Amino acid sequence: MLLDEPFTGGLDPSGILALKRVLSRLAERKDRTVIMTAPVPELVEEIGQKIIVLRDGIVVAHDTLEGLRRQAPGACTLEEILATLIHPKTIGNIELYFGETPTP
Repeated sequence: MLLDEPFTGGLDPSGILALKRVLSRLAERKDRTVIMTAPVPELVEEIGQKIIVLRDGIVVAHDTLEGLRRQAPGACTLEEILATLIHPKTIGNIELYFGETPTP
């Protein structure tokens, strides 16, 4: 199953919950693979078993959430992991903007 941003398009909270449960159940089956793109990391974090991270069309990471955390030290959420793997300079630039020392 290939889904392009299934959670966009005006789903209400009930619809989001229902879709997450359906996708999770389908992904648990041995005879199914669910692939989806999503602009909201929190949704992927909740239901993704394996996550592929692309930067400029190139795979920069392919692992479980725990595996991705090991690749992005200090990052806890998928949003932080993505910021580290896709745009590593962004957080440092924000810290510099506010006069703080960038974290390595």
